[in-house]
Amino acid sequence: MSIVVVLGGLALVLAGLARARTRRIPHCTARLGGIRTVLAQRHPEIRWCGFVPASFTALLEVDGQETQVPMSRVLRRAEEFPEAIPQLVDQLVMEIRNAGLDRLDELTFDAVAEHLVPQVRSRAFAAQRGGPFGDAALLWQPLGDELGICLAIDRGDGLLFLCRALARRFGRSDEELFALALANLRRRGAVSLPRPARGASFVLQSGDGLDAARLCLLDWSNAEGLHVCIPDRDLLWIGDVDAATARRAQDAAASVPLAHAITPALFVVRDGRLVAAHA
Repeated sequence: MSIVVVLGGLALVLAGLARARTRRIPHCTARLGGIRTVLAQRHPEIRWCGFVPASFTALLEVDGQETQVPMSRVLRRAEEFPEAIPQLVDQLVMEIRNAGLDRLDELTFDAVAEHLVPQVRSRAFAAQRGGPFGDAALLWQPLGDELGICLAIDRGDGLLFLCRALARRFGRSDEELFALALANLRRRGAVSLPRPARGASFVLQSGDGLDAARLCLLDWSNAEGLHVCIPDRDLLWIGDVDAATARRAQDAAASVPLAHAITPALFVVRDGRLVAAHA
C-alpha cells in the first residue's frame, strides 16, 4: 500500500473531507438523529464514531471493539415505523453483540499478531476506556502530556483496542507488543517519515485508518521544532513552518467535523515530545 502525501495546505484537504461527509450522510437527518438519541439513552456504553466514508455504514464502538454497522435497513424501518425506533435500536445492539464482535476469550496471540497496530489517541480517550490502572486500562506510551500511543487489533471492519487483561493473556511484554505493532505499521507502507523542508508541510491521508499512527514513524531525533496537527485518525499534518502558518492549519482542522476525531489542538516537537503549541 502506498501513502498519499498531499503537499501544501490542510484547508484544501479538509474541505474535500467535508464535501465527502456531506454526500455520504443519509438525507433522513432527523430520523438518524432520533436513532442516535435513543442509542445514547438506552445503551450509553456504546459510542457512535461516525460514518465510514462514502457509505451508509456507521462505525460504533461496542465493548471496546469498533465495528461497522450497515444502517440502511434500520433507517428504512425507522422511516416506516418511527414509534418502533427503541425496539429497532435494541435489536440492532443485540445483533451486533451476538454476531458482530470477536469473542475475546477465543483470541490467540498467533491469530492477531500480524494485525496488531499502533493508534495515536488522547489521554481523554484512554481515560474513557478504563483509566490508567486495572485490567480495562489500555496499553499506553505517552507522546506528551495530552497524546499517546495505544495498541489495537485491526479487524478489517474496525479496531479492537488492546487492554491490559487481553495483553496479559497473550504472554508478551508491553515492549514486545509495541515493537511488533510498529513493525506491522512499517510493513503497511512506510519505514519512516521525512522531515519537511523549511517553510513546507505535508499531509498524510491514505484512508487506511493508520495515518495518525504514522506519527510513530517520525525520526524524533530530527524533529525539533516541527508543528504537528492530528485532527483525525485518518489525517496527519506536519510542518516546518512559522507559528502563524501552523495556526491556520489548526483553524482549518477545527472547522470540519470528522468521523474519527482525535484532537483539534496544535503541537510542537520539543525534546522528543509533543507539547501544546501555546506552551
